[in-house]
Formats: sequence, C-alpha cells, structure tokens
Amino acid sequence: MKQPWYREFFGPEFWELAEQIGNERTSKDIRSLERLLVDESPGATLVDLGCGFGSRAIALARVGFRVIGLDLSEALIAEARRRAASGGVQLQLETLEPWQDESWPRIQAQAAICGTWFGCGRDSDQRRLLRALRRSLKPGALLLLEGAPFWLRKESGLSHGLTVAGKMYRLDSEYNPETARSEGTLKIIAGDRVERSLPFSMRVYSPVELRALVKECGYAVAHLDAETMQVLAHSLPVPPASLAVTSWATPPGVVLDLRYANDEAELLRPDPSTIWRESAAVWAADGGGPASHYAVDDPFGGERGA
Repeated sequence: MKQPWYREFFGPEFWELAEQIGNERTSKDIRSLERLLVDESPGATLVDLGCGFGSRAIALARVGFRVIGLDLSEALIAEARRRAASGGVQLQLETLEPWQDESWPRIQAQAAICGTWFGCGRDSDQRRLLRALRRSLKPGALLLLEGAPFWLRKESGLSHGLTVAGKMYRLDSEYNPETARSEGTLKIIAGDRVERSLPFSMRVYSPVELRALVKECGYAVAHLDAETMQVLAHSLPVPPASLAVTSWATPPGVVLDLRYANDEAELLRPDPSTIWRESAAVWAADGGGPASHYAVDDPFGGERGA
C-alpha cells in the first residue's frame, strides 16, 4: 500500500532544510511561549507536535518547560533523542500517528505547538487532530497553531532554490482554488540532477475558515494573525460523559442517524445537508413538527464533543 505523502515529505531532508531557515522562528516561538505562560510554573508541560530532530523541543526544555516531542517516524525521534542526550536535556519523545486516536500518549499538558502537520489531510483530518490534541490538554491550556507553514511562503526563498550542505532545495507549487489546497513538489537537486522529488498537498485555510475550525474543535480563540495565519487559543473543558449516549448501536426506530456528522460528512451518501433539505420540504406542510424534537445518539459527545 502506498504511504501518505506526508510520511515521506516530513523526513530527514525536510528537517535539515527547516533547521536552516527556521532558527529565527524557533527563537520567536520560545519568546512567545515564555510570555504567554508567565503565570505557569517553570516546569509547565508542553507538547511539540511534529518535533522533527527536536531543535525547538530542546530549546524549550532549556528555558524550563517539560517538553513532550511527538513525530511520525522512529528515525526522527531517534535523532531527537541523540541530540537531547548530547545536549544534556531531558525530553519525552514518542512516535505518533496523529490521525489515529489510539496512538496518542496519555498526557495532560498546559500548552501545545502544532504546525507541521496541520493541513495535511482533509478537513475531517484537521478536526481529528485538533480534538485528539484537546483531550491531551488541561482546560484552559494554550494552543499555538500555525495555519500557514513557513516553508510554503514565498518569502522563504524556496521558489527560487536554497542551497544547504551542497544541495539545492526548490519548491514548485500552485494554489488550486477548487480544492483550496497548495499542491506541488519539493525538489532536492544535487549538481545538475534532481535527486528526489517530494510531492505535497496542503489545505490552505482563510482566516475565517481557520477561526471557525478551531472553535468547532473545542477551543476559545484568543488571537488570530491574518498575515501569518498563527492562532492562539485555549482549550475548553470536555463535556461530562453524562451529557451524551456513548453507544455505537443504532437505537430502534432511528431514521436519521447523525452519529458520523460532521466529522465524516463527505463519506455519507446522501450527505446530511441533502437529507435536511429534502426532509424540510416534506415537513413544511406539517409545521416542522418532526424536526422540532428528536433524540441524537452521539457516541463522541462524552469524549470529543466541542
């Protein structure tokens, strides 16, 4: 089975490049988090999603945070462990498949940074990622979300090529307005030969879309920078289990089953919007009675409901 594009793309070559062009951003992140967490203890627990070689995680640990670094591959985590040990820094480092709930470690953190992976999949994948992260955060915890990866911006210089360790990295990309995605290839060129071509397809959110998505996933948005697409938000409390039924069984007599909406609405045929439009037309003559009260079997409400 072919692996998702992001598993190859966010490999060692990407992180070698990111370290060359991201040092200033790493320093900025550290200063921002120190300011934002001024009321927390020096040992505040922080999650670094997509930690790569661990440069940012190590720097944050050095200024007093207890950092949990998570990334896709054991090779990246192994290198991060080596660097942390070499620098005498304590880190908790684990591999994670971010869109699979069962792979998340059991943690309760006061802050999280999420940028590298955001936008990789469908909208439903972003929801899964943010909701899974929310379950790993204490109520009121800080989320620093980078909605526009720095390496996709024109000012990164990658459209013209950037030479690192004797190799040129060039990013060829186009924005597809029909899918709202930036799609293209990161080419790694050695001499006059293209050594590797790494395809990517990132979802690009408008500020309005990004704010709505973050709020939908259980966060209160404190600030959104429309130019950098960086979001500061705080996690809201998870509703108690008593507020929702958590059974997967379809209740007897149920005609309209909303248990998969809206996280997986694109998988439903017909989709919920079509069902409601058709139902509303039929029920109009009845005054809308059947739609005024109905029971919803919601298996996510007790654990995931925003």
